[in-house]
Amino acid sequence: MINDVQSWVIPKTRSSERRFHLRSTSKVNHNGEAPPVTCSSSSIDNNKNTAGAVVWWSDDEFQDWFYHELKEEAGPILHQTYGDELFVDLSHCVTKWRQRYRMGNNNDRNDADDDQQVSMESGDRRVDGGIWKRLFKRDRVVKEVLESIPIIHAIDKYVRSMPPPPSDEGGLNKNKITIVDLCSGKGYLSMILSEYLPPDKVEKFVLIDKAWPMCHAEPKPHHINWDHIYGSYTTAEDGTELKSYFSTWPIPLHTSKQNLKKTSDMRRLQQRLGQTSTGPCFVLGVHLCGTLSIQAVQMFYSVPSIHGLILKPCCLPGMAYEKQQTHFQAGKYAFPTKEVCSPGYWKKKEWEGPPRWHLQGKFDAWCRHLHEAMKYVSDSDVGVVTKLLEAPVQTNGGFQNTFLFAQKEPMTDLMWDEIERSELTLKQLQE
Repeated sequence: MINDVQSWVIPKTRSSERRFHLRSTSKVNHNGEAPPVTCSSSSIDNNKNTAGAVVWWSDDEFQDWFYHELKEEAGPILHQTYGDELFVDLSHCVTKWRQRYRMGNNNDRNDADDDQQVSMESGDRRVDGGIWKRLFKRDRVVKEVLESIPIIHAIDKYVRSMPPPPSDEGGLNKNKITIVDLCSGKGYLSMILSEYLPPDKVEKFVLIDKAWPMCHAEPKPHHINWDHIYGSYTTAEDGTELKSYFSTWPIPLHTSKQNLKKTSDMRRLQQRLGQTSTGPCFVLGVHLCGTLSIQAVQMFYSVPSIHGLILKPCCLPGMAYEKQQTHFQAGKYAFPTKEVCSPGYWKKKEWEGPPRWHLQGKFDAWCRHLHEAMKYVSDSDVGVVTKLLEAPVQTNGGFQNTFLFAQKEPMTDLMWDEIERSELTLKQLQE
């Protein structure tokens, strides 16, 4: 857990002891084609709880089901653009989450039976349904994965294009990549990437969110529950020896409580990233609300070790900004607040304000201005390569489908070639 980005202490957890047996499974049909459906649609309906979670399928059955849910929600344009193999891989990543927390399949166990985080014995297996039940909500996970596909595709090409980091005399890799996940929430994006990217090239993920508990503090009910990262468990073989979920992630996940709207928190984060990262940093920002996107661009400017930035902007700045100032400033770039500020806000998951489709023009202007701001690296002669990409990840009438990419030179050819290819394919399929 990171509060000052130098503290790697495993913190206290809210849950009781976890008990299950860890195991692994192989990918299903990783040949670029859809995996076979091993269970009927009726059995899918019969074996889901009210949250849409699978009750007692095997891992292969779960992966088949999640693959088809993901593909169906994506639609043909997104699926054809990024390829079936990626959809299979992402389904496999989510299946590995299930293995980590459920570990076995008990026909008598239904996740909806109770809300307690308990451990159940199933023969010689131990099943922990509490974390999995809280973590996996079908609609939420499918949405998070789909809306991250262009980011996952691009960062994968960036990472795999990097040369293997050299090893020091002690055998520890240096110059590995640090990936910073801004406003991470529970960390779904980093969790996917931890399972997906090569561990020999990525040092860690830093999950930034103001709702994480403080370092060394007891988590409170209003905090994000971090048991899926720092919780403890025992295996059937070891009996009572406690282990941490933290060590089960292929690439470590570190949480950091930071409020990016506070100048002091942002300054401290920038300093620590610059001091502690031995290799390049890449910043990801999905669903950054309001002016947090400007903060991300300024972070890209300010920290020399940050090599790349990918944004998926979300909510627009509120009308209060227009009343307080005439322009937003992002480094050397400024733009009028009246072009992007809008009324309306979310309250308890309900939108209060004008119909959201009225805001599309301002949202498009917001993204264009952020894209322009990315091109100006303050007080530096370093060149920057940028791209604004429209990808239809919101399939139910949403218009927040804009992705902004930026990288300081030298550019990663494979990543940019793939971004260009994706843009061309999307245009062709939408004609």
